[in-house]
Formats: sequence, C-alpha cells, structure tokens
Amino acid sequence: MPHPSMLLCATTTEEHLDLLAEDYHPNLLVVLMKTVVKGGRHVTVKSAHPNMMSMLAQVEGKHLTRRW
Repeated sequence: MPHPSMLLCATTTEEHLDLLAEDYHPNLLVVLMKTVVKGGRHVTVKSAHPNMMSMLAQVEGKHLTRRW
C-alpha cells in the first residue's frame, strides 16, 4: 500500500488509479477523488462500503468505477 503522499502525487500524474478501499481512510479517498476529478482522470475502487461509494460518487461519479 503506497503512502498517502505518493497517492496524491499519482493522482496528478497517472491516468487511472486502482485502489482497494479497505487500505485507506475514507477521508483520504475523498481527497484523492477530488484530485482525480480536477485532473480529468479516473479511479477504480474495490471493496468499498456502499456509503463510501455514495460519498465518492457525489464528488463526480463519471470518474469512478466500482469493482466488487
């Protein structure tokens, strides 16, 4: 699991992030999602609780994919 600062950097340079939700604090996922949206990129989140996915989708759903 990458350090949060490395993830924030990746959201500004990588086109797509694939994350396992249980590895990260929900607040960090929201910050990452906002940065991804700002850069026009995409994130896939696996194993997130439905409430967490709802929070992320509210940031901007078209930049988010849920993987079961």
